[in-house]
Amino acid sequence: MATFTKTGQRHSTDQGDWSQVNHFEVEIEGVSIGEFQEVTIPEIEMEVIEYHVGTSRHALKRPGQKKVGDLVLKRGHNVSTILEEWFTRISAGNAERRAITLKRMDEQDNVTASWNFFNTWPYKWKVSNLDASKAEIAVEEVSFKVEEMERAS
Repeated sequence: MATFTKTGQRHSTDQGDWSQVNHFEVEIEGVSIGEFQEVTIPEIEMEVIEYHVGTSRHALKRPGQKKVGDLVLKRGHNVSTILEEWFTRISAGNAERRAITLKRMDEQDNVTASWNFFNTWPYKWKVSNLDASKAEIAVEEVSFKVEEMERAS
């Protein structure tokens, strides 16, 4: 059974070692653009093709095309405008697709897993609502279309 504490320490479990604390580094075309507080990794889904053979009343099912969902990155809004500028170029009609690498890091900054996303482009960019009556950090959120992905490590 896993035991976690708020300190983010590793605990040995019957399932292996788990880390409660994660942070994520993102690279575009091999250049780091910083760390992110939340990442939604795309869902992968296979279309299902159903067909009948002869007079069979049961449909046979075969895999069709693979569909890759969206990659969503969230972080505290900062002075970096890299993602906003890329979104602006895309919205102006430039077909600028790039490779993105996501690295999940543990509390000692060791890479615990990584994914590569190919032919990505930002289709949605936003900053959270700004409210002077609250002491909250503005969050930048960027959503990307992804054509292909692979688990790198």
